[in-house]
Amino acid sequence: MNDWYDDITIMWIALFRSLFHREYQVQQLIADLVDDDLIVASEAAEDLGNIGHSMAVRPLLLLLEMTEADIVELEAEAELDGDDFDPFELTATIDLRQDVVRALGKIGDANAVPALIGVLYMDTDKGIQREAITALQCIGTVDALAAVASWKSQSD
Repeated sequence: MNDWYDDITIMWIALFRSLFHREYQVQQLIADLVDDDLIVASEAAEDLGNIGHSMAVRPLLLLLEMTEADIVELEAEAELDGDDFDPFELTATIDLRQDVVRALGKIGDANAVPALIGVLYMDTDKGIQREAITALQCIGTVDALAAVASWKSQSD
């Protein structure tokens, strides 16, 4: 009887450890979203999407807003042909934005739908728009699917 009890206790301890580790891992990845190295931030967004934890939705939505402003600023610098313009930074920011949109779709939280609809209609990058369509379809709420159908009918 004691062996059975010990086995159950060990299983519960292992379960709690894995849950704690997962929470810690998600928190570390959320912290990486604001890393100065855009590649680190992009990988963190991708990993958060693969994990699929709802705790990541709000930070990802905030990053989506931040990258929108960054892209506008970088595109303005490019038009001015300023010395400060870094084409790699613009490309990396667009890639990060795509990874964030993809992660939100993988997580599948309906709270992301309004922001993803905004990305679909307002973003000028076709790759990001395609990711927004896929994300909205993955989430699959009535609003998400209606927005995709409406956007497709307008773009045809």
